[in-house]
Amino acid sequence: MRFSSITALLALFTGLAYTAALNPATLNSLSARVPDTDNVYESLVGYELPDGHRKIDFYFNGAFAGSVVETDDGADFFDESGAPFDIEDADLVKRVNPAMVAARFGGLFKRWGKRVWDFFYCMGLNVAWKCGDEFLDCASSGTPPWSCISGIACAGVNAKKCL
Repeated sequence: MRFSSITALLALFTGLAYTAALNPATLNSLSARVPDTDNVYESLVGYELPDGHRKIDFYFNGAFAGSVVETDDGADFFDESGAPFDIEDADLVKRVNPAMVAARFGGLFKRWGKRVWDFFYCMGLNVAWKCGDEFLDCASSGTPPWSCISGIACAGVNAKKCL
């Protein structure tokens, strides 16, 4: 009985904690810290493919560095030569290649699939990239990006419209 009571109280008050942390004034003040959130990283180009899936191309210093293509079960990753690679490959860690950065969100795409694609596209790929560390920290503890308080606070009003 005690466990049920504590669980019920936590369920009631958790919503208040989230509301206090994510009130519009907080989100607006955090997003105001970044003067131009839409153009922070111009090296990401996202677009829709003819089959309806989405693709993100990564450019570093003007050169193509790799891409991520949405699939029905997550994502496929390609290096700068167009060759597919597995983001869980141990050799990838040893490679000094910008395509490693393309795999930054690989675990998120594989774990939560289309919902992550939708969330990141809604708030803007550049914003998702800028706040990537926060989203990855949450994912390491099992929290999806759309429930990640620190990631949402980092993304500000861009994320608020996507919840």
